[in-house]
Amino acid sequence: MAPAPAVERLPVFPASWYLFGATRSLSHGPVSRDLLGKRLVAYVTASGKPVVLDARCAHLGADLGEGCVVGDDIQCAFHHWKYGPDGRCTLVPAKPQAAPSVRQRAYPAVERHGQVFFFNGAQPLFPLPFFADAEPADYVASKPLHLVADCPWHLVNANSFDAQHFQAGHDRRPVGEPVVDCPHPFARRIRVTFEVTGDSVFDRLLRRFVGGRVDVTMTNWGGSIVVVTGDFPRTRSTLMTFIEPLDAEHCVQNVLVFARRSRLPFVNASRLWLRRLFTRGFMAPEFATLAGIRYNPGGLLDSDRLMIDFYRWIAQLPQAPVAQARSVEPRPLCEETLS
Repeated sequence: MAPAPAVERLPVFPASWYLFGATRSLSHGPVSRDLLGKRLVAYVTASGKPVVLDARCAHLGADLGEGCVVGDDIQCAFHHWKYGPDGRCTLVPAKPQAAPSVRQRAYPAVERHGQVFFFNGAQPLFPLPFFADAEPADYVASKPLHLVADCPWHLVNANSFDAQHFQAGHDRRPVGEPVVDCPHPFARRIRVTFEVTGDSVFDRLLRRFVGGRVDVTMTNWGGSIVVVTGDFPRTRSTLMTFIEPLDAEHCVQNVLVFARRSRLPFVNASRLWLRRLFTRGFMAPEFATLAGIRYNPGGLLDSDRLMIDFYRWIAQLPQAPVAQARSVEPRPLCEETLS
């Protein structure tokens, strides 16, 4: 079996999609955040298009989040320089006839289910994913759960390929062998059946009302996103997680829970509330056990083969620190099997 890669080979910030924040937070003007080692700003144009740019003005570094939106442009509060959605400088009031050939770095951005997402590269390597054979418009989404982990981002997402952790941490006993494949050059998928064996209130309710066995599909996109479906005998669970690396040893897992859209708003709200409650009950306790754990490739065993293959996969992914995002080039990465 091939060894696990050294930690130095793992991306610091995978070239992938990330959650910036709620669209409604941009309704009164631009908002800036520290993300992926950089200050970024997001705003919505007059035509309703979400925009994400580097937040430090190319002139003197003022935070564009302190400025305002003028039509489709963002205006810096310090000297009123303006930038368009593509990051190009459109106006320098002191020299209105010739704006300098400078631009803010712009990131592809989309709005979906009331949230703004951006790709930390000049061009997306893949579309913002969703559930296979499903349309986003047919679903409603909860507000995100924000789960903070005192560990590197990749250790959180490696859990999808760690069957031992599901038994030990979630009382989910694997039934049969997992099936791993690559549905896309930038996606790695695992499918496994679990038996719900726990005695928690949540697990007892699950067994009683939706069934005690679940067929789970977890697809990791670009290293940072996990699309999860859980098919119980009497219902389907759907969620997506978006990792947010804070630094080399801390991260935030942003979890969006989905439900089939109903014509009745109160049905949508009640479905999302219940599913979000169960998701928090399932995931939140795990984050206490993640505190302080670190990647140790020399400590992984033959029984960790699926996790080792996952680490070998993410070690090949493009990484795009925000300052170097334009240098990312698409290339096929995923083999049908890496072991």
